[in-house]
Amino acid sequence: MRIREARIGDLEAVVGLWAEMMRFHAARDQYYQVCEGAESKYRQFAHSNLSDATKIFLVAEENDKIVGFVLGERLAYPPVYDSEPYGEVLEIAVDGEERRKGVGEQLLETLCQKFTVQGIENIECHVSSANPVSNNFWKKMGFREMMKQYHKYI
Repeated sequence: MRIREARIGDLEAVVGLWAEMMRFHAARDQYYQVCEGAESKYRQFAHSNLSDATKIFLVAEENDKIVGFVLGERLAYPPVYDSEPYGEVLEIAVDGEERRKGVGEQLLETLCQKFTVQGIENIECHVSSANPVSNNFWKKMGFREMMKQYHKYI
């Protein structure tokens, strides 16, 4: 498997992986129901991130097939904190048939290496509480729960 920078030719595969991930989450929590035209909108979003200097957009390629992707961003806390910029994992998705084969680990490790080169030592992510598989992955990768986010429909 090869981890590399995402390219415009990867977008259809990335959108497919994203859509698969969203269907998985939507089946567990209505919060993740997407709007009409979501795939087209995500394609535009992903395309805009290919050339964004604050983003790191990687794909995992196996036998000329994109089997996963990760999108990270360099961010800064409000100036009231004594902290350096940090990295945030915005999206990570792995093809359902390729899960539990190390794809996500390799994507995340490569992202972390790239963040380290940028001087980033702290990485965050937001994870659905309705996805125990994902929660276990983040714990396995050395992340710890730090904050809970609450949501209410009114």
